Amino acid sequence: MNSNVIYFSPTGGTKAVAELIINDLNSQVFDMTVSVLPSFFNEDDIVFFLVPVYGGRIPKPVYERMKLMHGNNTPAVVITVYGNHTVGDALLEMKELAKECGFNVFAAAEMIAPHSLDKS
Repeated sequence: MNSNVIYFSPTGGTKAVAELIINDLNSQVFDMTVSVLPSFFNEDDIVFFLVPVYGGRIPKPVYERMKLMHGNNTPAVVITVYGNHTVGDALLEMKELAKECGFNVFAAAEMIAPHSLDKS
């Protein structure tokens, strides 16, 4: 099984959480914040999607970039990362978006990172 970690992290908080997963797994890593992503994953892959939460929602660019990826009933874990505010509907949004793109979401998590405006 090929492990893939795909994250969107404009301020670095989500990347820090992704690195915790990357350190424990032998994963391919894709930063959907800046790079072109692989377009297809198969049933033998597992994909970890990590995205930040802004105002209880996932960022709009995540929708655009996720639509470029296609799973073939590919197992997936969705993780939303938030700081200093509720996660709102972001986890549900990410689960539904991944399912629309052909991924079989079997696990989800909400993780906490320092808020993007917290400079202390």
